[in-house]
Amino acid sequence: LIPRVLSKWGAPVRDQIQRIQLVIGNVGQVWQVAAIKKLLRSNIKAIKEVIQRSFVSGMVVFDVRYAKDSQSLAEELTLANPQYFKLKVVGVTPSKLDVKLVEKGS
Repeated sequence: LIPRVLSKWGAPVRDQIQRIQLVIGNVGQVWQVAAIKKLLRSNIKAIKEVIQRSFVSGMVVFDVRYAKDSQSLAEELTLANPQYFKLKVVGVTPSKLDVKLVEKGS
């Protein structure tokens, strides 16, 4: 019994669904917001849900339910290759990512 309990308690946190706030700056147009949402929902498999909270003055805020930690999400966003822009991660905390949209060719 004790080994089973310890194995459950020792399970890695990364297997739990986490809520991570994704704050993306330098977003100038609604089509970019739509493209980011599509990227999050389609290309990053560990994302379980994407909720847009706001889009004001070039800043879009999403709440993302993610099956790994925020560092893993930062790495996946950095490696994502959307057609017209790149996402540059500029800050990572356990529950929040700060990201900047950079248009390709800039």
